[in-house]
Amino acid sequence: MMAERVRYPLMADRKSDRRSALEEQLRSVAETFEREMRRRGFEPDQAENVALPTYLARLYTQREALKTELDKMKGGIE
Repeated sequence: MMAERVRYPLMADRKSDRRSALEEQLRSVAETFEREMRRRGFEPDQAENVALPTYLARLYTQREALKTELDKMKGGIE
């Protein structure tokens, strides 16, 4: 007889809430980054090919960290 797998909905809800919060934060950071890049005369696609001013570099790093964390969550890696 196979044991039933117990599902913990509260844990799943927390994970879903965390993922939603990260997605919202990523949207916000990405929008700010793109807006600030354009304001300074850059195209957002240039981010990996140019030396960014400190503020833009921080936004870029934050955006990439959020993307990585979301990718880990979606892939089940934590």
